[in-house]
Amino acid sequence: MISRRWSRRLGVGWRPTPATQPRFGRWRISTYADGEFEQARRLYATLVELCATDDALEETALTIRHAMSSFQLKDYGEAYKGLMIARASKQDDFEVNATLGHLEYIRKNYKRAIGLLKPAVSVDPEHAPSRRYLGLSLYRMKQFEAAAPHLSFAVDQDPADRDTIYALARSYDGTGSASRALKLFTHLRADPRLVAHSCLAAGSIHLNQQRYDEAIADFRIGLRHQDAPVKVALELRYRQATAHLRKGDVADALREWESIREAAPSYRDVPALIQHYREIAANRHLQVFLVGRTPDFVNLCKQLALTYFPDATTKLGNVSVVGDEYVDVMADVTTSSWDDQILFRFLRTSGDTGEMVLREMYAKLKELRVGGRGVCASAGSYTIGAQSFVEARRIDLLGKRELVRKFQRLGTPQAAAPRLRAATSTARIPRRGDAPRQLRGPGLAAPDSAGRSHWSRLR
Repeated sequence: MISRRWSRRLGVGWRPTPATQPRFGRWRISTYADGEFEQARRLYATLVELCATDDALEETALTIRHAMSSFQLKDYGEAYKGLMIARASKQDDFEVNATLGHLEYIRKNYKRAIGLLKPAVSVDPEHAPSRRYLGLSLYRMKQFEAAAPHLSFAVDQDPADRDTIYALARSYDGTGSASRALKLFTHLRADPRLVAHSCLAAGSIHLNQQRYDEAIADFRIGLRHQDAPVKVALELRYRQATAHLRKGDVADALREWESIREAAPSYRDVPALIQHYREIAANRHLQVFLVGRTPDFVNLCKQLALTYFPDATTKLGNVSVVGDEYVDVMADVTTSSWDDQILFRFLRTSGDTGEMVLREMYAKLKELRVGGRGVCASAGSYTIGAQSFVEARRIDLLGKRELVRKFQRLGTPQAAAPRLRAATSTARIPRRGDAPRQLRGPGLAAPDSAGRSHWSRLR
């Protein structure tokens, strides 16, 4: 306890702290208790200096009080220095750990903040600030499951703390509790500071759930907010374009990408997307093939299979749809000189197709026992490994250039999709034992880097 002698010399009042409140030490100066932190800090600084000449003064307790006065004055650097000195001799002190943990959070040292705040919370689980900053630190470290209970406790203590509510919603989203997260994000739309961020998060959840109309509605609400940060506004528009694209609305997606390019010409992969999807928007068949509805894509694949060998009689068999990845179509093809079963695989991609996809296709051909004959078509290209794999196997590769040529035979998509009819042909498909001069026909893919014909290499 501060002596009356020093109290008289400093001209300050003193009063003991109840023993039930150990976090404030054995005593405190009345100016600190009354909220006069600037005056209290000056007095504590004087007392710390006098510790060298008076053994009655408790230097660690005075250092803590001086640091806490600095903390209350938002002089975080001075507070941090004092508390670090005090913690060297009082590592289990609740107030030191709780305040240092808060300061480490401010300094963005989230891992150190967690190490300090966990002991503080174990001492006083009801201390809302410690639970809040522990939860926020865990959230920043992406430990969402551990963060959620602490953040939930802090929100219960202060329902008006929108930043903590936002962190709790993001933690729920990170742990797979999308419905809980959506409720909180919807609630946060009333906060002008967080409306854009909340709409971005809610729209992203709906986008992942394939609820594209709801996602677009969320993104539009966020974009209507004039004070949205530039980066958030750009991402809102980018993800809105993604939602339009997944719905198959390429024109709407292009419009959003163009808006992004006007504001930020090099934002993410927007220039490449514009270039790529402009071509798709100009070709309705290519648009259906890559981003159209699955039923439309399947119908287009059937038409491609039917018309792949002109003037042949083609009867379609089993059709297998594997998600949004590819469609397999079995076909019986008959001409005046040959007949065979062909497996068509239509890959819904505009990227590079590797060897593994073709290995899986070849394994399926062997299981079906159709002689190992197949056609693989994509709107992209094939890796060197993929092209090498089919050199000794009867699988024809069609890339984007050859696929677009095939589309030209179909007319408009409206005429091509509804009715599937077989045609007759005098064209030949190469068969084992044919003479070399018979191995090329008008129905086979022309060799190029993206789509190559390998029928002539059959053994």
